[in-house]
Parts: sequence; C-alpha cells; structure tokens
Amino acid sequence: MIVFENEGEIDPRLIMLIGVNVKQTLSPIGFFGTGLKYAVACMTRWGEDIRIQSGVHEFRFASEETEIRGRTFGVLSMFSPIDKAALGFTTELGKRWEPWMVYRELWCNAHDEPGSKVYEVDTIPRPEAGVTRVVVSGEKIEAAHADRDTFILGKRRKLLHKVDGLEIYEGEGERIFYRGIAVQKPDKPALYTYNITSHLYLTEDRTASSWQTDGVIASGLTLLKDEDLIDATLSAPADRLESRLDYDFAYTPGDIWKERAACAVAANPMGTPDSVRRKFTTPAAVCPSCGRPMA
Repeated sequence: MIVFENEGEIDPRLIMLIGVNVKQTLSPIGFFGTGLKYAVACMTRWGEDIRIQSGVHEFRFASEETEIRGRTFGVLSMFSPIDKAALGFTTELGKRWEPWMVYRELWCNAHDEPGSKVYEVDTIPRPEAGVTRVVVSGEKIEAAHADRDTFILGKRRKLLHKVDGLEIYEGEGERIFYRGIAVQKPDKPALYTYNITSHLYLTEDRTASSWQTDGVIASGLTLLKDEDLIDATLSAPADRLESRLDYDFAYTPGDIWKERAACAVAANPMGTPDSVRRKFTTPAAVCPSCGRPMA
C-alpha cells in the first residue's frame, strides 16, 4: 500500500464539500477543491481501498446503491469508528479518470502542503496527531505507483538546460510537465522532456492546452545557448512536437538562437518550422502592377 503524507490535520469538511480550497502553499498546483473527491469516488468505484487519517482520526468510505429515475447510483458515505456522514456525490464522479490521474491528484495534494512525502508500507500506519495521511491500496493504484515516473518528473531524468519558465530534460517527451507533473499528452512526442515552471492555467483535471504550452516551449528554446540542441529542435522531423512549434511566440529570442536559425533556413528552408522560415527568408520583390516576382 502507498501513503501520501503531509504535516497538519485535514479538516474532514474538505473531504465532504466540493469547491473548498484552503491550500497552505502560496502557489498550489490545484485550487478547485474537487480532486480529492474524484479520488475517493474512483477508488471506491474500482473496489480499492482509500482511507484518510486526520490526526488521530481515521475515515473510510463506502457506497450504497440508490435508484434515481430508474438508474442505480452508488452514493458515497464517509465513516469513522464512531460516526457516519453521507457525502454529496456518487461513484460516478470522475468516470473518465484513470488510475494515474488519481495517483497524481493525491501526490499533488500532499505536495501542496508542508512536510510532504510518499512511501510504501506493508501495514497501515497508526493515526498520529499533527499528520494527514491518505493510505491507498489496490491493483490499479499500485500499478500507477510503479509507473509514476511517466507522469511525475522524478530525479532519474537528467536536466539539460534551465531557462526562464522552462526546464529541458534528457529523453523523449511523451508528456508535457508543469511543475513536475504531467499535464498534457501532445499530439506528437517531443525530442526532449519539457517541464514548464512559469504559470499555467489548468483545467479541473489538471490538464493544460497546447496553446499555452507550445508558446512557453518555443520561447524557452530560443533562449538556449547550446548550439547542438538548438540545431536539433530547428530540424526536428515532422513526427516530433518541435516541428510544429510556432516561434512567433518568442518575442525576445537570444542571439545564438537567431544565428543558428538563420543558418538552418539558409541550409534547408523547407526543413525548418514555418514561423522560423518566415523570420529569416527575404520575400522576393514583386511587380507593383501585376504582382509577379521580379528577377
């Protein structure tokens, strides 16, 4: 089983009420106040175990079938050894969530608070004053834990470059990361793994749109001084993310990038992104009367 732990004691009302966010950090990853409820609903729907310890108190969850207009729903309840409270949502919440998304949510919740850590245990730890723990177990969530390096940026990846708003890591990028967590699966894999550190607006399921991420990545690449990496991204094949980046987002490209981009366009104009080609290709003179190119 896996434990997500942080300092402080979660108010049980934060488990019950949707839309309440009181994260302790100045810039939390999540702020909608719904993710923990999604995690509880998904884990219960899958038949896996989730329990939340708030100080010396421990809460567990179960669903009871209720029929509404001919459909059966699993209405969730939260209970402790001495009490039981009906929750205002069902196991239908988060129907499209996958196990890795639940794991990511619990990881983020812990890391939005001080003293966070995630670890494995063989037995359920005893509730402890001043500590919040979410303890989970089950085939799906444990598989997500084993695969966590694909959606949580760990220390195994080598950091190649760090510029304003962007970190570039070694290894093919199947996902775009934001402050260490996967927030997008792009339409094409990237040559490198990108972690955005400047502010992004995420949806309720912690997703970022490409119109946000593409601009940050393009701008960051133009600030690099590594000629080999610049050349690689400027000449990326059509099946890579970098090939379709719009460098018009880069308002203040660095001198080294401009030099390498001009060389790339001169050597192979059709092998560079359209926005780069437009910057460094001089339009042919045309006849003012007929519009035909002039020799």
